[in-house]
Amino acid sequence: FIETKYAAYMLKYHST
Repeated sequence: FIETKYAAYMLKYHST
């Protein structure tokens, strides 16, 4: 599991 990938995904998902 890549935590960094998850963080990037969240950032992209919460892109405002």
